[in-house]
Amino acid sequence: LSLHDALPILNNKEGGISAAIMSIVINLYYEGDQDAIRQFADEIEKSGISDRIRSMKGNLRHEYFYSLNRSDMVLLMSEWTDEESIKGLRDSDDLKALNALIRKYRIRSTSQMFLNEEDGLIQHTYNLDDL
Repeated sequence: LSLHDALPILNNKEGGISAAIMSIVINLYYEGDQDAIRQFADEIEKSGISDRIRSMKGNLRHEYFYSLNRSDMVLLMSEWTDEESIKGLRDSDDLKALNALIRKYRIRSTSQMFLNEEDGLIQHTYNLDDL
């Protein structure tokens, strides 16, 4: 599954994220065959998906990193100003295109979400394959 499936988890009982949130940081650990993971990351960049996401309202960071210890993994670090900005991503054609690449290259993912609050970071970890 994808980031799209994890986003509703951010909501609290009142139907939104706490007003004290300064930003939302999402780390996605993409895993797959060593060659496939490189092709996946390269295609995301070359297709323009990442550039379009970076230019979206509320995006503060959208960067991919290769692991020195694991050749079968790439990390996406994405930071957003608020929940409304993430909803814009969730509803975008770029997220649909990203999900298509995930299926194409048979990528698995695990997510960490950090709510950057005035009082510090709160971490939530989810295996998106289990949602």
